[in-house]
Amino acid sequence: MQHPSFRSKKLARALISVVLATGVLASASTASANQRTTGKKSDTLGIVSAVEPANMNPVKQANSFGNFWEQVQEPIVKLSNDFKITKKGLITDWKQTVPGTWRLTLRRGVRFTNGEPWDAAALAFTMTTYRDTVGAPMRAYLTKLTTTKVVSPTVLEAVFSAADSSIPAVLSSVRALPPVYYARVGHDAFGLNPVGTGPYKFKSWTKGVELRLVRNDKYWGTKARIKNLAFSFSADSDTRASLLATGAVDFAIQVPIQRIARLNNAKTSVVQREDRVQMALFFMGQKTELREVELRKAASLAVNVKLITDKVLLGDGGQPTCSLLLPLLAKPAFPGCAKQNLAAAKAITAKYKNPTITFNYGPARAPSDEAVAQALASQLRAAGFTVNMAPAEYNTVTTNLVLGRSEGIVMFAISPVFPQPNVYAQGFLTPTSITKNCLAPGMADLAAKALSAATPAAADTNYKEMERAAINEQYCMLPLYNEIKNWGLSKSVGGFIAPPAVVIDWSKLFWK
Repeated sequence: MQHPSFRSKKLARALISVVLATGVLASASTASANQRTTGKKSDTLGIVSAVEPANMNPVKQANSFGNFWEQVQEPIVKLSNDFKITKKGLITDWKQTVPGTWRLTLRRGVRFTNGEPWDAAALAFTMTTYRDTVGAPMRAYLTKLTTTKVVSPTVLEAVFSAADSSIPAVLSSVRALPPVYYARVGHDAFGLNPVGTGPYKFKSWTKGVELRLVRNDKYWGTKARIKNLAFSFSADSDTRASLLATGAVDFAIQVPIQRIARLNNAKTSVVQREDRVQMALFFMGQKTELREVELRKAASLAVNVKLITDKVLLGDGGQPTCSLLLPLLAKPAFPGCAKQNLAAAKAITAKYKNPTITFNYGPARAPSDEAVAQALASQLRAAGFTVNMAPAEYNTVTTNLVLGRSEGIVMFAISPVFPQPNVYAQGFLTPTSITKNCLAPGMADLAAKALSAATPAAADTNYKEMERAAINEQYCMLPLYNEIKNWGLSKSVGGFIAPPAVVIDWSKLFWK
């Protein structure tokens, strides 16, 4: 697959003059997606996205693709607009009866769009499928699930091998699966024709052109206000902005910073929000290139995050952060941020004779990702590393990271897919985590202590220790900045609420 170029010449010039000592931005070509208008506005909302999902099965997908499938496969625990778990979804109550045993109560009368009932057996199937599917990002959070017992059609008892206070939050990122249909067609076929309980149903998908959802008029909750959603795809951010400006689409996900002023006009507008999506560098210490902790430290010391957010993102695309857990702790404490120290970094790389590292990233995920990657690579080279750039389609970057195939550094946008610190502790910092790149000793014990702690404050003591060891001792990863998202939409569209973490609730949108 060809990789898209970053087309903003202004941004490229700023990057080259401020950050790069030599060289130019990498460029490549991409075939433009076929675009077309969406039809009558009373019927269809046209949406253009930078990336296309690999499939519509949420089990193996990163949460960033939830904008396509979450309206079909809704989460079994519902989140509020301020990113808190509620009892208003498919699970209406929960209780940890003894440490490790959860009694889960389901909403009555809900059916999948193929007629299968949403009941305790379906919940048991859903949880065990996520647990047993290799490559499922949520698998790490359910590995301790040992048994499930159907108490009644609306009550399930789920037993875990250890106390785990995070389970209700975990289930907010697990989507309901219809057991009979899923077992019959299998993982891949389900991803091409999914069935769920959500406010929309899958309608059609022409790969590379358009994906369509249609309103589920038998939805158990509040019905969607617009009948059809039509997703098209364009990796080029300027193209997405132009499609919105010309009225070819009604909504553009991630428009470039440079187009914001022109899109704020009589016909279109841009909504901006700093969200919980965080750009970070993963140092793959379990692989060869960065096996030595000193080299991971040198890579951390090479980076000047503020220079990137100020000069590459023009002060309008991200806020620097050096904390992984800060937004999720009960009593947050901002850790001491390491500062760029090129002299110290060069002393380490000289000892290792200017080591080579691979830099993995997905250039088309967001408008500035190519420029950010090139800026970071320049800083690493200035610290004495030889950097081999490895751009890839974002689905490939995600798959390689989850399956442990990546060597060197992975630039990846992470999001707290559920609102509890364990999302990062078990996701990235333990030996059985999703990424398995953090080799700091004692992490599993700290995570277990946190999950069995009597209070959130007591749990946070352990989570903070995990963060300190990962970032400031073992250099497993380097948080860079919280993203500021730019959503472009027609002024004829109402009801949009900028999401706190990636996924938009399309069912709330309406025509003014």
